[in-house]
Amino acid sequence: MTIAQMTYIVALSEDLNISHAAERLYITPSALSQSLAKIETELGYSIFLRSSNPFIITPEGRQFIDCCQKILDLYEHSKISIESNLRSRRKQITLGMSTERTSLLLSQCYSGFKQSFPDYTLIQEEGFASTHAALVEEGLIDLALTPLLPSFNTVVRSSLQYEHIGFEELVLYCSKDSSLSQYYQETLTPLPWDMLTNQYFIHQGKNKYTRQIIDYYLENKNIYPTTVMELNNTDICIQFAEVGSGITIAPKFFAHKHPDAEQVPMEDPIIWSVNLLYRKSKHFSPPEKYLCQCLKDLYGTA
Repeated sequence: MTIAQMTYIVALSEDLNISHAAERLYITPSALSQSLAKIETELGYSIFLRSSNPFIITPEGRQFIDCCQKILDLYEHSKISIESNLRSRRKQITLGMSTERTSLLLSQCYSGFKQSFPDYTLIQEEGFASTHAALVEEGLIDLALTPLLPSFNTVVRSSLQYEHIGFEELVLYCSKDSSLSQYYQETLTPLPWDMLTNQYFIHQGKNKYTRQIIDYYLENKNIYPTTVMELNNTDICIQFAEVGSGITIAPKFFAHKHPDAEQVPMEDPIIWSVNLLYRKSKHFSPPEKYLCQCLKDLYGTA
């Protein structure tokens, strides 16, 4: 019995349909049907009653499927553990983090980290928050720095653990000559969300977590601004806002990189938790503990 055959059986038990399971497994229905027949012949009993649609799992089949699932879980766990140990032996830490956060945060940690752990290499894995979560779950990266907004519909994977690093407030960036800047300078009060209604917005790409959060907030407040640009880099969004091409909303910690942009706080501000994401089964190595504490210190002084 191979890992592939057990994967086929578990997939069939979930879909109870040859065609659907075959599509998910990227094989033909006839190949899956032949594989099932071969397995049942080898076992000497039926796993499924195929005369019905959807299939019905037999009592013997249920026991066999449960055993297959346990073996597959153990196989995946061993792959992840071995890959993690190999990275540790190679003295590498792979960290999922956006390029913008790397330039702002990791650059400040690196000198002290290298002094304390000169033999270790830090490897940045670019990507989005959802991608990083999947990579951590699969054991392909060690850690991921990711924001999480409790009120937002975010799926927290059961196999993962979050270490709180700090909080970030999202603020509005605009030109210092704009009407929104003038309102803030005159009142020194946070900007009401309804003042964004007729504004031109410079948005981040729709696949970015920040954009999804902002869209969620705007929709809940019945605000539908005009989008003039969609960009995948936060710094570039702020640069365009700075010269009056529109407005954008981004984390407050970007402000020191853009002193010529007006930074305006919002009423009922978006504040999310920044977390270091890792597998529940993980044991932090000394360099990982150092990195975690360094990030906490940076957010503590922000």
